Amino acid sequence: MFRRKYLFAGILCGSILILPTLLIYAAGLRVGPSEATLKNVPVGVLYDFQEEHGILLKIYNDSEESQVYSILSLKPSEINNVPEGYTDIPDASWLYFETNKIGVGANGVGEVKMYLKIPNDEKYYGQFWVVSIRVKSIPKMGQGISLACHPRIKIETLKSKASD
Repeated sequence: MFRRKYLFAGILCGSILILPTLLIYAAGLRVGPSEATLKNVPVGVLYDFQEEHGILLKIYNDSEESQVYSILSLKPSEINNVPEGYTDIPDASWLYFETNKIGVGANGVGEVKMYLKIPNDEKYYGQFWVVSIRVKSIPKMGQGISLACHPRIKIETLKSKASD
């Protein structure tokens, strides 16, 4: 009985000491923009978010340690994140980044350029698509938690080729 009481107390104290560590690792990821709507997007040309609107993907590491993040475009239906009035972009790889991995220092901000290239095809005019971005922390040795944010980009292409 005596051993059980101390064993339970030891487990409880160990849990209390471990829990704050997990919360520290879990805190601190923000991404901007959380959502953007692009109107009159041309078909068949490279669309540079920074040149067109001054938009960069910004990754905020609010933790006390540096962190590496992976960046990937994906169809919003994969994460049940399709807004009303929009459909998945036919190919999520049309949205791509200058890099797919970035290190961000403690309490720092990382910036990544974004590009969109919709193939030159008549069927892509007048579309209302959405694409999601997965920004995910890459756990360090001993970290058991990986954080992710999923901002999304709404894309409204030009109505017709004559609008170019």
